[in-house]
Amino acid sequence: MWICPRCGEPHQDQFKECWKCLGAEMDEHVTAEPPRPELPKQPLERRLRSTGSILLRAGIGFLLGTLLSMSSCNFISPQTVMPDQDLTSANKVIIALIVGATFGVIVGLFFWVMFPYESSDDRHDSQENDVRETHQFP
Repeated sequence: MWICPRCGEPHQDQFKECWKCLGAEMDEHVTAEPPRPELPKQPLERRLRSTGSILLRAGIGFLLGTLLSMSSCNFISPQTVMPDQDLTSANKVIIALIVGATFGVIVGLFFWVMFPYESSDDRHDSQENDVRETHQFP
Protein backbone atom coordinates (compact mmCIF):
# COMPACT_ATOMS: atom_id res chain seq x y z
CA MET A 1 0.00 0.00 0.00
CA TRP A 2 1.25 3.48 -0.85
CA ILE A 3 0.12 7.05 -0.10
CA CYS A 4 -0.02 9.77 -2.74
CA PRO A 5 2.53 12.50 -1.94
CA ARG A 6 0.29 15.22 -3.43
CA CYS A 7 -3.08 14.55 -1.82
CA GLY A 8 -2.35 11.94 0.84
CA GLU A 9 -4.84 9.38 -0.56
CA PRO A 10 -3.91 5.74 0.26
CA HIS A 11 -3.79 3.30 -2.70
CA GLN A 12 -3.09 -0.40 -3.15
CA ASP A 13 0.18 -1.47 -4.74
CA GLN A 14 -1.48 -2.54 -7.99
CA PHE A 15 -2.21 1.12 -8.88
CA LYS A 16 0.62 3.23 -10.34
CA GLU A 17 -1.12 6.62 -10.25
CA CYS A 18 -3.45 8.43 -7.88
CA TRP A 19 -7.01 8.56 -9.17
CA LYS A 20 -7.71 11.84 -7.40
CA CYS A 21 -4.70 13.72 -8.73
CA LEU A 22 -5.04 12.32 -12.25
CA GLY A 23 -8.67 13.53 -12.36
CA ALA A 24 -7.62 16.97 -11.13
CA GLU A 25 -4.97 17.19 -13.88
CA MET A 26 -7.59 16.40 -16.53
CA ASP A 27 -9.81 19.18 -15.21
CA GLU A 28 -6.94 21.67 -15.36
CA HIS A 29 -6.37 21.05 -19.07
CA VAL A 30 -5.77 24.41 -20.78
CA THR A 31 -6.38 25.00 -24.47
CA ALA A 32 -4.04 27.10 -26.58
CA GLU A 33 -6.78 29.13 -28.26
CA PRO A 34 -9.31 31.35 -26.50
CA PRO A 35 -12.86 30.02 -26.32
CA ARG A 36 -15.16 31.09 -29.13
CA PRO A 37 -17.99 33.36 -28.11
CA GLU A 38 -21.39 31.76 -28.42
CA LEU A 39 -23.78 33.23 -30.93
CA PRO A 40 -26.51 35.20 -29.21
CA LYS A 41 -29.82 33.39 -29.24
CA GLN A 42 -32.26 35.87 -30.66
CA PRO A 43 -35.84 35.09 -31.45
CA LEU A 44 -36.47 35.07 -35.16
CA GLU A 45 -38.33 38.20 -36.11
CA ARG A 46 -40.96 37.75 -38.72
CA ARG A 47 -40.46 39.74 -41.90
CA LEU A 48 -43.36 40.81 -44.06
CA ARG A 49 -43.32 39.82 -47.70
CA SER A 50 -42.21 42.53 -50.05
CA THR A 51 -44.80 44.36 -52.11
CA GLY A 52 -43.07 43.18 -55.25
CA SER A 53 -43.53 39.56 -54.19
CA ILE A 54 -47.27 40.03 -53.73
CA LEU A 55 -47.59 42.02 -56.98
CA LEU A 56 -45.75 39.25 -58.83
CA ARG A 57 -48.31 36.72 -57.60
CA ALA A 58 -51.16 39.08 -58.49
CA GLY A 59 -49.68 39.52 -61.98
CA ILE A 60 -49.51 35.76 -62.45
CA GLY A 61 -53.14 35.57 -61.29
CA PHE A 62 -54.05 38.27 -63.80
CA LEU A 63 -52.40 36.37 -66.66
CA LEU A 64 -54.03 33.09 -65.68
CA GLY A 65 -57.44 34.72 -65.29
CA THR A 66 -57.14 36.43 -68.65
CA LEU A 67 -56.06 33.25 -70.44
CA LEU A 68 -58.77 31.16 -68.81
CA SER A 69 -61.41 33.76 -69.63
CA MET A 70 -60.30 34.05 -73.25
CA SER A 71 -60.27 30.30 -73.68
CA SER A 72 -63.69 29.94 -72.06
CA CYS A 73 -65.12 32.58 -74.44
CA ASN A 74 -64.03 30.35 -77.29
CA PHE A 75 -65.50 27.19 -75.76
CA ILE A 76 -68.72 28.64 -74.38
CA SER A 77 -71.08 30.33 -76.73
CA PRO A 78 -71.68 33.89 -75.48
CA GLN A 79 -75.25 33.65 -76.81
CA THR A 80 -76.14 31.35 -73.91
CA VAL A 81 -75.01 33.93 -71.35
CA MET A 82 -76.19 37.08 -73.17
CA PRO A 83 -78.74 36.05 -75.81
CA ASP A 84 -79.53 39.52 -77.18
CA GLN A 85 -75.93 40.73 -77.69
CA ASP A 86 -73.44 39.77 -80.31
CA LEU A 87 -69.91 39.72 -78.94
CA THR A 88 -67.11 40.70 -81.26
CA SER A 89 -63.55 39.56 -80.66
CA ALA A 90 -62.68 43.01 -79.20
CA ASN A 91 -65.51 42.66 -76.69
CA LYS A 92 -64.28 39.17 -75.80
CA VAL A 93 -60.79 40.55 -75.12
CA ILE A 94 -62.19 43.35 -72.94
CA ILE A 95 -64.26 40.86 -70.93
CA ALA A 96 -61.21 38.58 -70.60
CA LEU A 97 -59.10 41.49 -69.32
CA ILE A 98 -61.76 42.45 -66.79
CA VAL A 99 -62.04 38.86 -65.58
CA GLY A 100 -58.22 38.59 -65.47
CA ALA A 101 -57.90 41.81 -63.48
CA THR A 102 -60.55 40.60 -61.04
CA PHE A 103 -58.80 37.25 -60.67
CA GLY A 104 -55.43 38.99 -60.20
CA VAL A 105 -56.81 41.24 -57.45
CA ILE A 106 -58.34 38.22 -55.69
CA VAL A 107 -55.05 36.28 -55.87
CA GLY A 108 -53.05 39.30 -54.66
CA LEU A 109 -55.40 39.88 -51.73
CA PHE A 110 -55.35 36.17 -50.90
CA PHE A 111 -51.55 36.09 -50.63
CA TRP A 112 -51.46 39.42 -48.81
CA VAL A 113 -53.95 38.26 -46.17
CA MET A 114 -53.17 34.54 -45.87
CA PHE A 115 -49.36 34.55 -46.31
CA PRO A 116 -48.11 37.99 -45.20
CA TYR A 117 -44.75 36.75 -43.86
CA GLU A 118 -41.71 35.31 -45.61
CA SER A 119 -41.10 31.60 -45.23
CA SER A 120 -39.10 30.54 -42.17
CA ASP A 121 -36.29 28.93 -44.20
CA ASP A 122 -35.46 32.19 -45.94
CA ARG A 123 -35.48 34.11 -42.67
CA HIS A 124 -33.31 31.57 -40.85
CA ASP A 125 -30.65 31.57 -43.58
CA SER A 126 -30.54 35.35 -43.89
CA GLN A 127 -30.41 35.85 -40.12
CA GLU A 128 -27.53 33.36 -39.76
CA ASN A 129 -25.59 35.26 -42.41
CA ASP A 130 -26.28 38.56 -40.62
CA VAL A 131 -25.02 37.16 -37.30
CA ARG A 132 -21.88 35.71 -38.92
CA GLU A 133 -21.08 39.03 -40.57
CA THR A 134 -21.43 40.98 -37.33
CA HIS A 135 -19.39 38.49 -35.23
CA GLN A 136 -15.99 37.96 -36.79
CA PHE A 137 -14.49 34.73 -35.50
CA PRO A 138 -10.71 34.17 -35.62
